[in-house]
Amino acid sequence: MSGCPVIFEGEATNIVQETLRIREAIGLDSDYVVLAEPAESIIVMKTTGDPAVLWCDAVEAKHVNLQEFVNEPDTWESYSAFFEYLLDEEDE
Repeated sequence: MSGCPVIFEGEATNIVQETLRIREAIGLDSDYVVLAEPAESIIVMKTTGDPAVLWCDAVEAKHVNLQEFVNEPDTWESYSAFFEYLLDEEDE
């Protein structure tokens, strides 16, 4: 695959586009990837350190870099723990 251009298009790029948009809008550090933006909240994954996945109110998103929240976000120590939480919620 070396030498082949990487082309981003379609729905699969939402995570890339949203991460870039949020980074620009609130100055989100490059250590974070935006996983989703459920109603009035944001889910980000930190690629270094703890916690690995953070779900906070949208108004608190600007505090993600410093981890200084008024309302403590939901956190998971790994993406797999977060994914397991989602599966449990789906089962209920």
